[in-house]
Amino acid sequence: AAGDSAGRPEANGRFVATALTPRLDADFGEWPNRWTAVNVLAQGAENYGGPADLSGQFQLAWDAQGLYLALQVSDDRYRSGPPGTDLWQGDGLELHLDRQLQADFSNAAADGDDYQVGVSFGPQRDAARGYRWLPTGAEGAFTPGSALRINGEGYDAELFFPWTIFDMTSSDLATRKFGFILSLNDNDGDTPAQQSVLTTSAQRTTYNRPSEWGTLILAQ
Repeated sequence: AAGDSAGRPEANGRFVATALTPRLDADFGEWPNRWTAVNVLAQGAENYGGPADLSGQFQLAWDAQGLYLALQVSDDRYRSGPPGTDLWQGDGLELHLDRQLQADFSNAAADGDDYQVGVSFGPQRDAARGYRWLPTGAEGAFTPGSALRINGEGYDAELFFPWTIFDMTSSDLATRKFGFILSLNDNDGDTPAQQSVLTTSAQRTTYNRPSEWGTLILAQ
């Protein structure tokens, strides 16, 4: 059954991407300064020490080529995860996108139009490393466009995800509305681990349930 054209419930989060083509320079001067906190503790409460342990905020922008993410992360100990499919076992971000929100609105599980991508910045925070886990038939590494500015143990980042990463067509883009969630992974130890996860949806319980994601709206 098709869902409400307004998107997912407000409690899951509603995020607006500005129509903008920012320079990838880790300088947020072009952005509209409308930051959204990533502050819902989705897992690892026993490992989480509060905002000084990990906190973040973000903005989104878009153009015909792709989706842009401005991200500020504060961390008390930066520990990168492994490259490749285990990238999530360390500090970094995960972005989920439901490309056809209305077509399978009621489905409880992710399928071919639901995407999970992750980015980490390597042990020295000097290179963005991307990985796509979902859809499962399209798993593999990619390199997002990026600019990074180190800030203590945290960082300021601008990232660019081409629409091709999400198999997006012009007709998909015309709907202007998608499922979306952003999460931050934290590891403070020397062994790869996902010790805690902050996210943008109070409903998130796992990585592959689109009904728990929020709504991304592409502003005109």
